[in-house]
Formats: sequence, C-alpha cells, structure tokens
Amino acid sequence: MNIDHLKPIPEHIKKIIADRYDEQDQIYPNCTRYYAYLDMVDRELVKVTVAIKLNDIRERVYKQVTVHCLHDKKSYVKDFAKGNICGYITGWCYEGLSKRCHFFEDREWGYDPRGGFDCFARIVNKNYIHRTRYKYSGAIEYGGDNLLAYIRTWEQFPKVEYLSKIGLGCLAFRKSILKKAMKDKAFVRWLIEHKDDICNSNWNATNIIYAYNHHISVCDADLIRFFVNTGDFDKPNIKRVIDESEYLQLAEYIKEQGVKVSVYDDYLKACLYLELDMSLPKNRYPHDLRRWHDIRTLEYASKKADDEEAGQNRIASGVVRVAEKYAFLETGNEMYSIFIAKSKKELQIEGEVLHHCVGRMGYDTKIAEERSLVFFLRLAEDPTMPYVTIEYDLEKLRVAQYHAKNNYAPVEPVREYIENTWAPTITRQLKQMKKAA
Repeated sequence: MNIDHLKPIPEHIKKIIADRYDEQDQIYPNCTRYYAYLDMVDRELVKVTVAIKLNDIRERVYKQVTVHCLHDKKSYVKDFAKGNICGYITGWCYEGLSKRCHFFEDREWGYDPRGGFDCFARIVNKNYIHRTRYKYSGAIEYGGDNLLAYIRTWEQFPKVEYLSKIGLGCLAFRKSILKKAMKDKAFVRWLIEHKDDICNSNWNATNIIYAYNHHISVCDADLIRFFVNTGDFDKPNIKRVIDESEYLQLAEYIKEQGVKVSVYDDYLKACLYLELDMSLPKNRYPHDLRRWHDIRTLEYASKKADDEEAGQNRIASGVVRVAEKYAFLETGNEMYSIFIAKSKKELQIEGEVLHHCVGRMGYDTKIAEERSLVFFLRLAEDPTMPYVTIEYDLEKLRVAQYHAKNNYAPVEPVREYIENTWAPTITRQLKQMKKAA
C-alpha cells in the first residue's frame, strides 16, 4: 500500500464522529480524543485513526494520525507519539492549537515496522465491511473494535464466523478453540448448543474444551479447573482416592463444606493410615468434614504414636538380636578394644560424648535391619571412654566410615589399625560366615 494514496477524511465520517459520538461524549474542549474509520487504499482494507480537538471558536479540528493495514505488518504514523504518562501524544502545532512544536511533528507520514501505535479508538463506520469482500466474515457481529485482527483470524480460521454470528465473538482470538472447531464439527455444534452456558462462564478456552471433552457444563468446568490450576487437586492423598472423573463432585463438595482443599487432604491422609474403606461414600465425602477431620486426625495421631512405639520396640529388640549374632567380631589388643553397639542408648551416649550423629540419625534402624554394624573403638587403657566410632557396611562388606570427636579423622596409628588390621580381619570372618550359611 502506498500511503500517498490515502484520501483526506471524508466529510460524512466527520459528520458521523461529530453527531453520533463526540457530542455524546461531552469531552472538555482542550482534550484530544480518538476515533477510527475503515477505508480502502490500493484495494487494501485499512483502519485510519483520527485525532480531534476543539479550536478557540469551538470548532472541531480533525487530523489523521495513524493508518493500520489489514495485510501489512507496519503501521503509518504522523505527528503522533507514545507518551510516558498519558499514553499517546498528538502534535497540534501546525494546526494552530498548540504553541509548542514537538520533536515528532513534521506533517509527514512515518512508519513503525512492528505495527505499533494502535491506540484504542472506536470505529465509527463498521458497516463499511459490507462493501468489501469480507462482508460474510462475521466482522460486524463480532462486536469488538479490533476488526482488522478479527479478519486476519477469519482468513486463517473461517469457522470463527460461526462463533461471531452466534454471539461468541469473545472467543474469536482463542486459537485453541478455533483449531478444534476447524477439525471437529461436533465441537462447533456443541458451542452453538451451549452458548448461554459459555456466556455465563469466564470465557477460558481451556475450561470450554475441558467441558466439551468431559460432557459437563462450562461453569462446572470453571469450578474444577480453578482447583486444578491452583494445584489443590494435585495433592498425593487426593490423587490416591479421587479419580479425575470425580473432580466436579469433589469441587462442589469442597465449596459446599466451606473448607480448604488441604483440610480434605489431611482427612484422607488420616483415613488411609487408619485403613478405612474409602470406596464408601460416607468415608469419601463425610456430611460434616470439619468434625470428621478432627476425629480422624486424632485417631491417626493415636495410632501413629502406638505404631512408632511398637516400631521402636522392634528396632530395640532387633539391635540386641544383631549385636548378639555378631558379638564374635568384638576384638582387641594391647592398644585398642573394639566393642559392638548393643542398644540405641549406647549409640546416643557415644554420639553425645564424641559430638557426632551416631545416636540420632537412624543408625539403630540400620543395625536392626542388618544393613550396618556400629563398633566402638576404645583405648585399652580406658575402655569405658568413647574414642572412635566405626560403621561397617554389611551389604558391601567394607568399612563405611569412622570418626573421632567432632567428626575429625582419628590419628594415623588408629587409621592404620582400622584399615590394615581390623577391617580385613572382620571382612574375612563375615565372608566365611556367609559361605558357611
């Protein structure tokens, strides 16, 4: 398109702007306002934005400031710029309405290759579309002012015409909707049948497609997707008990109960631990969730405490059993004595004296499960005083770690004794034990 072929503002456009729009807006005289009209330039549909301001004798002064083309990305701009505070600025110096001449005023058309400077301006002659080849595109029924973008979409997705003509013009730029409509005729029929439901929703394209795929209303899909999108339904206990097909029922239930989803998730956690039958509706959706949440969580806490106590007893007896089984590995010489840990209490004392973690990081469990053995290396002259702690890996048959006070490495003689004398000896004994078994 050649911008020099742009015609001046038609008189009937000025009259429409003055009589139908500007008079009704009752704008202050010194305020610049913007309107737009459609026209053809070199067989190209364009949208021309017009700036209007009153002069001293309250006559309207009209000025073309931008031109946007249907198929050309760049936009043409004249005496018009973006302001840092007030949005857009129009220069009126050459029209005698301003004493200041802005740096961007030269009365010549420039252009923006990115198609910017598209300020909001109501199109005053939308019916002009009927005089073009786009009269059957549904652009008039679309209802918005971004007609050029709508027509571009229509050229790519002709099915947008149906959406526009049934009053769903707000979906005109939802590409996921348009792509599905192009491939699925049943989806188009479904949109027509559920128009009122969609109009009462939040117009979210993902929710509309979700509603179509799951055969539910769009408003129900909005409710479900609200919980899904916030991650509330992604909690592990909910995923274990509630199938996705029940999400609508769950969403309505949570809304009815007036609680957070986390409360329901805690309730399910307690029920699962108590091994309740979660296929029963009374367990899945109790009539008073707050009350049953409190009851089940108390039962959960009580049972868990009992289980932990029983577990500790099993671990304690396991440590004793393993210590007795491997008691033959205790050894010593004139320099060192090595004892095997026989209880969690011994591990705790060792850790407290040497300031390391052997008494509080689950080493008793590893002993009870026969994954590791813990040995106490003491000086022969003071066999009751903790000196070095050794962990031996029963699965790999090797020393896993050994530490003196504050997790420091032992002195060199002790390291040599552990690595070169003690460790090879007990490894050999354990291999013989396994072979004999």
